[in-house]
Amino acid sequence: MKITRHRLLEGPGMSLTQDMLNGELKKLSEGLEDTKHSNVMKLLRVALSGQLQGPPVAEMMLSLGPKEVRERIQKVLSS
Repeated sequence: MKITRHRLLEGPGMSLTQDMLNGELKKLSEGLEDTKHSNVMKLLRVALSGQLQGPPVAEMMLSLGPKEVRERIQKVLSS
């Protein structure tokens, strides 16, 4: 799954709310053929936290910040 170039991960210039981020994550999921939104969220949760369960993905992304989110996703994609 190639999501690293999505605008959510491009830089710190955007100020997003949790609702805005949830909308963007939904759009991202819709752009992936044959992939359910829930599966995308599960993959992102594991990439961001290493856990199968936890707080909402958007909440984690806002707490971690764009740089840390990029680094964690890149780490998973390169392993």
